[in-house]
Amino acid sequence: MSDNNANHITYSIPQRSVLLTLNVLLAIIMILVNKSVFTNLKFNFPIALTTIHYICTWIGVETLRRFNIYKQISYNKMPLNDVDIASCIILAVVGVPLNNLSLRLNGVGTYQLLKLLVTPAICILNYIMLGELISLKRSCILVLVCAGVSLATLSDLEMRLFGLIVALIFVPVAAIYKVQFKRVLLKFDMLSVLHRVYPPAILIMFFLSMLFDPSGLFTVYEYTFSKVIQLLISGILASSISLSSFHVVHVFSPLTHQILGLLKVALTILGGWLFFSKEISQYQMAGSVVAIGGISWYTYETMSAKGLLRSGKGPVIHQMKDENV
Repeated sequence: MSDNNANHITYSIPQRSVLLTLNVLLAIIMILVNKSVFTNLKFNFPIALTTIHYICTWIGVETLRRFNIYKQISYNKMPLNDVDIASCIILAVVGVPLNNLSLRLNGVGTYQLLKLLVTPAICILNYIMLGELISLKRSCILVLVCAGVSLATLSDLEMRLFGLIVALIFVPVAAIYKVQFKRVLLKFDMLSVLHRVYPPAILIMFFLSMLFDPSGLFTVYEYTFSKVIQLLISGILASSISLSSFHVVHVFSPLTHQILGLLKVALTILGGWLFFSKEISQYQMAGSVVAIGGISWYTYETMSAKGLLRSGKGPVIHQMKDENV
């Protein structure tokens, strides 16, 4: 059960492994589902789709509240005009649309390559905002991981000036988004924060969709029962991955979540080759293997430094001052 003392929960190594694996699997499935929504359903309204995802996430959290899975923090203790909560709302509204816009304006390889810059940005912000500092050895391993991912994504480089500008704006926003949510989750429990942040974010996203999405969301697009079901499935998956991702940030760190994103890139490339006979170059193969090997090495070094390889129990969350994966 999640409550206001959720920050004192301990997690064993098997529990941590399940959480991280679930997050990776959900993310890969989410990519495939969203691709189907945009290509097969021709639902070309990215901000509206994000709004649907936010609505489904809030409904999921509200359902947990109604079943007393957690106790919502009162408005007086966590008001919307609280600086931290207000910043989370702004970041939730800005971060995801910027990510989607960067993907639309740049080739996939360019998008992934520029997104690698989020990793050092998170390292810097972790130190500035949370006082967390990783060792030189693990920093070098992260450089190796980023080099592997960059090698694996070099096949689709397409540079556009406006796309580059959007991507460079997205980098600090994405880093601040993850680190700020971690900072807030050290003060409040995760479900209460999402329950408080998402309603105003949904309202703002709806108006942004009316302004910036292609016209015809309610007048031109033809909704069928099958399309609505697929949109709902996308929303439910998004709700699951949102809860999983914020839990990863809460239990581990923003950097852990970023590294998981790099792992997803490498696994998606290798998965396409293994299961769908998709042709990949030797550079993509080598880069993916280097990235996965580097992430495994980073995990081992971090767990060894924390003494988690000698003990089956994880440290108490509120006492952690560094990454745990």
